[in-house]
Amino acid sequence: MGDRKKKRQNWYHRMSLQNQLFFYYMFLVLVPLILFGIFYYHAASGSILDMAKKHVTDITAKNVELVEKRLENIEEYAAWIDGEPGIISSLQKIGQSEGSELLSLDWQAAAILNKYFEGEDITSVYIITPKYTLGNNAQVRVPASQFYQSSNYKALAGQREKGIWLPTYSTQDEYQLSFSVEKPVVFTYACCLGEPLETGQYAVLLVNMNTALFRDIFGQTHTAEGSVYCISSHEGKIVAHTQEEKEGKIESLPWLGQAAQDGLGSMIVDYQGQKMVACYAASEPIGWIAATIVPVSSLLDRVSSTQYFIYGIGGILLAAALLLAVLLAQRITRPLEYLASAMKKTGEGHFSERLPVDGNNEIQFLIQRYNEMGLKIEKLIEENYKSELRNRESEIMALNLQLNPHFLYNTLNVVNLMALEKGDLDISKMVISVSNMMQYTFRNKRELVRMEEELEWLKNYTYIMEHRFEGKFQVLYEVEDGIGEWAVPKLLLEPLVENAIIHGFQHMDSGGLLYISCCQKENMLQIEIQDNGQGISKERLQAVLDGSAGRIGFSNVKKRLRLLYGHAAKMEIDSAPGEGCRIHICLPAARKEFA
Repeated sequence: MGDRKKKRQNWYHRMSLQNQLFFYYMFLVLVPLILFGIFYYHAASGSILDMAKKHVTDITAKNVELVEKRLENIEEYAAWIDGEPGIISSLQKIGQSEGSELLSLDWQAAAILNKYFEGEDITSVYIITPKYTLGNNAQVRVPASQFYQSSNYKALAGQREKGIWLPTYSTQDEYQLSFSVEKPVVFTYACCLGEPLETGQYAVLLVNMNTALFRDIFGQTHTAEGSVYCISSHEGKIVAHTQEEKEGKIESLPWLGQAAQDGLGSMIVDYQGQKMVACYAASEPIGWIAATIVPVSSLLDRVSSTQYFIYGIGGILLAAALLLAVLLAQRITRPLEYLASAMKKTGEGHFSERLPVDGNNEIQFLIQRYNEMGLKIEKLIEENYKSELRNRESEIMALNLQLNPHFLYNTLNVVNLMALEKGDLDISKMVISVSNMMQYTFRNKRELVRMEEELEWLKNYTYIMEHRFEGKFQVLYEVEDGIGEWAVPKLLLEPLVENAIIHGFQHMDSGGLLYISCCQKENMLQIEIQDNGQGISKERLQAVLDGSAGRIGFSNVKKRLRLLYGHAAKMEIDSAPGEGCRIHICLPAARKEFA
């Protein structure tokens, strides 16, 4: 992977300036064009889909209203039939009638039914009784015994007080007919008439309808190429469909659940292997759901055409940009080539090389500056020689001015002797502490030191700080025997102790307590620093650990532990405002041989 990246970088650096300009121009033209095309396509397609959804949903809702109005007449006529005296009389006499009298009742009922129900949408109308079927029974002849055992009658029996619309079905399959009928696939309005007959069953009015009714309404509102309409029950039984072979079958239609919940709306679905927009409208009076399904691709054809047009224009612009790039590159690269050749000669020691200046642009300005550089270069060589001499003299002077740590130690010893002569033991001890701290810092160049050395340095530091803040706090140490030889990072504890003294006891005049403990537990070195100072909030603590709060002590310790020990070392800080601060450090316990 690294070799491939290196090859790509080498290939780019080997390109001439002219080729690089070609590359930049192509990038500057193609990228905005592609981004514009993508943005336009998504913005336009989203807008078109939203408008199409609303438009098609409105059309579907209006078509449902037209269907409801046409079927509402059927329900109204059926209610009139239930109160028609001639029908009531025929139903009362049919149990005792035979032969010609029965045929007379049939003609009388047929005349009444034909008066109410007529039109191309109606396939047949008849009244079924357990004994005889009355009415126009030419299209569909259903034996009474098979009808009263069918699922249609069972569905109707659950709603005797009102009629129901039965979704499209095959009469031959529903009634198990052994003969064929002229129009076998129908949807039906069924309702019970009058009171129960002597057999305890009801006379049933059946109005069989042709699904061409839906094609007449939905077929006239062709929305887009490839669109289909579908009317179905809530259970997915298809009443009418653009593809007639689906009528009467049960399918899993992806919009049914949402349509049953919303009543009116639209959604994107996968239907018949395509991404389509389904616009649905539920009919409460009929109990069915109508949907118009339109392929998304058909709605976005115009957007795609516009996008191709934009790409064509972009191609023309790209060609023009490349031609412009050639002309501009030549105007830029030729003077630069002359300048590069002259600079090569200058590098070989020919300082008298000059180039003609032709114009006021930036490249000509660069050539002019090159010519001026040639005039000054000899002076610069001489001045450089003199400057080198001055630099060496400055370095020698700086070395002589450097402080010698040995001189500082001797000076501190003199101060210590003077304090002892005057009997000031506190000052003497503080000077000794400072001297020990300086020797520990200057002479010890190791990253890891003995724990006893680290603690000794820390005790010198806290002694000085206790005298600086006299009476403000005291320090308690609890160190387990035997851990003095364990290796720890140099100056590990000083930033943490300093933070407790400077910030933890900031607002205290007295009573401060700093507790430092060290012990070994489960082959791990446990170090704890605890104070009873003002504490720190969680937000402030996080900022301190990140190094964004202006304090680098905590973050430095954390980074050093991570670099030296990885995830084997841990530092936990527990603090809250007014409750002090507790720092717990856990290091892998290991002995180290020190020279």
